Amino acid sequence: MTEIDGHHNLFSLMKQRILSYKNQKYIKELEHFQALAKAQYPKVQFFVIACADSRVCPSNISGFQPGEVFMICNIANLVPVMKNGPSECNAALEFAVTTLEVNKVLQLGWSA
Repeated sequence: MTEIDGHHNLFSLMKQRILSYKNQKYIKELEHFQALAKAQYPKVQFFVIACADSRVCPSNISGFQPGEVFMICNIANLVPVMKNGPSECNAALEFAVTTLEVNKVLQLGWSA
């Protein structure tokens, strides 16, 4: 990761990284990304619940590529009980099971 100091503007760095991704990944796999844009059909039929953590990216440690799994990241990779009312995680879980028809759930956790 490029160090952000007085010589770098955060938004310029983000733009550089996005353009790099576009040129080195997106353009090379354009057909794949165009197919993904039409609909979600995860290749690996499971739903991943991971922790929203700036230190670890679930796709990096698990090797998932775009289109392989349906994933949600939240604080402490928790799934609130439904009786407490609706939540984003509950909505994502329902979408994964009813619309995408995934049949496995992986709750991915780690420790520092």
